[in-house]
Amino acid sequence: MSDGNLARVAIATGLTAEINCNPRQIVQPSVRMAANLLEALIGAVWLDSDGDMEAIKTVMIALGFGDVVDPADPEPQNQA
Repeated sequence: MSDGNLARVAIATGLTAEINCNPRQIVQPSVRMAANLLEALIGAVWLDSDGDMEAIKTVMIALGFGDVVDPADPEPQNQA
């Protein structure tokens, strides 16, 4: 997925509001920062679940990636 698509999901789910930036600077999270947030979240689930794809699918579906992850498919699709 592109950074733009990942950033849209991060914004739509309210995750970007949780990014802590320097309080002395008024900074809006960049597209790349929002995309990195989502990638880090999914990566953390993968690590914490010992690579359990079901856990990753559950999180991705909850985030709105239902069109990318088919719950009946054993492996998520790699979309560019």
